[in-house]
Amino acid sequence: MRLTRRMALAWVGAAATVAIIAGGGAPASADPPGDKEKPVQTTPARPDPTFPAKEKAASEHVVSSPASKAALAKIQRRIAADVAKNGTTYTFGTYADPATGAVVVDTDAPDSVLDPLIDLSSDQNLKSVKVKVNKGKVKDAWTVATTPRPTTAAVACWPPMRCARPAMR
Repeated sequence: MRLTRRMALAWVGAAATVAIIAGGGAPASADPPGDKEKPVQTTPARPDPTFPAKEKAASEHVVSSPASKAALAKIQRRIAADVAKNGTTYTFGTYADPATGAVVVDTDAPDSVLDPLIDLSSDQNLKSVKVKVNKGKVKDAWTVATTPRPTTAAVACWPPMRCARPAMR
């Protein structure tokens, strides 16, 4: 009787299945049997009674208003629409500055692109909100260089964009 590759694989698979079944149903553990940890006694946490006063004191100088929040939302919608229409040629970062109440836009877009996006003069409720523009390329903190590398052996290189692709035969 000649042993074919298919038969050999079937025998290896059957042997592996038997080994798994016979190996037991309990998960592996590094702890020696019978070595149980003592339960830890805990007490419920009590709220800090000074917390509300600290929060109120910290927010006294915050000037953020419903108008600045609405202006920020409007500018963000305009930027999203512009990026959807024209692509990601320029970078944008927006936030409401709680110290001044102004909307801050960080961007590398030229004024011809930026001016229609940040113009609030048509809305009477938002006219009073100042818009501050910081020119420069926006970088975020979540980049490929800062992401943790996987620790599995299956990944040969990181980041995947830099992996050399094997030649096709």
